[in-house]
Amino acid sequence: MAAKMRLTKELKNIQKSPVLKASGISVYLQCDSDLLVWNANIPAPKGSLYEGANFKLEIYFSERYPFEPPKMIKFQKPIPYHLNVGQSDGLVCIGLLKPDQWDPAASCMENVLASILAALAQPQTDSFVDDDVNNTYIHNRSSYQERARRSVKI
Repeated sequence: MAAKMRLTKELKNIQKSPVLKASGISVYLQCDSDLLVWNANIPAPKGSLYEGANFKLEIYFSERYPFEPPKMIKFQKPIPYHLNVGQSDGLVCIGLLKPDQWDPAASCMENVLASILAALAQPQTDSFVDDDVNNTYIHNRSSYQERARRSVKI
């Protein structure tokens, strides 16, 4: 019950957020009767490796939200080649979502979405998902950048 009350409030705040609106981010319920599953559209930031792409995310919450971070946030196709995104499943890994960094009083989905947007412009090197992607990022940045650009080309 507390999760649904908090999520209702956060969804309304996100839909009114001037910062997220200016970034083009939109959030909606996957099913009107289920507050625990959201979808989000996030356009890639201008000047990023993914510029021009529009990403769709699925966001899943547990009944323990906000005392726990969202259960899962994942990119739908196309899955960007990115340090903070699982290549096989699209799962997002950023610092704010780690249980030891999640603060129920201060953390909210508006901040999470803003962090994902920021990570698209500048990956969070301390929260990489895939060792191979991380090695490419560290040792062959031009290859990483090319693969990132290609991952979202239609």
